[in-house]
Amino acid sequence: MKITFVAPTYRPAIGGCEIHSHELLTRLATRHSVRVITLLNNQEDKIAHPDLWRNCLLYACRGGERSEVDGIPVSLISLAEWERRLFYPALRYYHRMEAPAMALVERLFAAKIAPLLGDTDVVHSLHAGTAFLGRAAQRAAAARGLPFVFTPVLHEFSGWDHLLQERDAVGQSSSGEEIPHVCKEPATYHDRYWGELVASADGVIAFTEHERGVLIREGAAAERVQVTGIGAVVDPGGPSRAEIRERYGLGDAPVVLFLGRKHELKGVGEILQSTAAVWQRFPETRFAFVGPPEGVTSAMLARYAGEPRVLDIPAVSQAEKSGWLRACDIFVNPSLHESFGGVFVEAWMFGRPVIAGDVPPVREVCG
Repeated sequence: MKITFVAPTYRPAIGGCEIHSHELLTRLATRHSVRVITLLNNQEDKIAHPDLWRNCLLYACRGGERSEVDGIPVSLISLAEWERRLFYPALRYYHRMEAPAMALVERLFAAKIAPLLGDTDVVHSLHAGTAFLGRAAQRAAAARGLPFVFTPVLHEFSGWDHLLQERDAVGQSSSGEEIPHVCKEPATYHDRYWGELVASADGVIAFTEHERGVLIREGAAAERVQVTGIGAVVDPGGPSRAEIRERYGLGDAPVVLFLGRKHELKGVGEILQSTAAVWQRFPETRFAFVGPPEGVTSAMLARYAGEPRVLDIPAVSQAEKSGWLRACDIFVNPSLHESFGGVFVEAWMFGRPVIAGDVPPVREVCG
């Protein structure tokens, strides 16, 4: 079978979606012919602005139009300068002119996807946060009479508006105290179009039973929704526990590890807020934050720059990621923004206890 996979971002950009899609395609490629169509393939453009919609339209294809990742061909959709200028009003005033903006972006991207499909048998789109790209992929598939599969990677937002409105650039209130998350009723994606994709796709893939229920409520036929979960993506090699501890001067101290995108919605601020209470009882404890920075967390962590018990480690290789999971004693990710939480499964692969945020998908995974 020949499968074309359409996603807003792909490796070497970093994140759960990129890790999952790369692992999925690498395994599919052992039995099928697979290819990728994407907009962004570097971390800098992916996180240039908090809104992935904006980044995809303004920064698409700044790293070359074709590449290959681990033997899988990757085509980057190229945007001419006049097209970026055309897209900008649709982006800037999207919520005032949602329908015409979506129609414009969808049709133009569908025209770019169509010639890249070649002799594919099925089109698979991932990520509901950029519904325009899923709709464009579906339109291109329909024009060829091809089946269309959609993986929404559902992220329900809890406290998102509160964070954007009340956190300043250093993640503090005016009094200097951390602002706690406000856990509102979870809400799904910001426009109606991803729901229309869910309802009209020939197949829909969910990661949890909770997500399956949400997608059925959004209009997906129950028989078209399959739950797959996510497997651990770890390197069986990599540094040993002793090597990581020696490299970072951890000694025999207890190590609390956060591993992933360092974004405020992942609970970085809440972990930092807990350090004082932990140190009162266990003053030798080290807190390691490992992963690429996003949002305002760099400023949060900068306040602890003189504290040797807080380590701010940038993105690491898969091998070193496994080394950190060996080296830690407790894994902590109190995220309010997850579709599954594959990193918890990875921590369990190394026998580590986990502390998670209480959101429905993670509650199902860790329950």
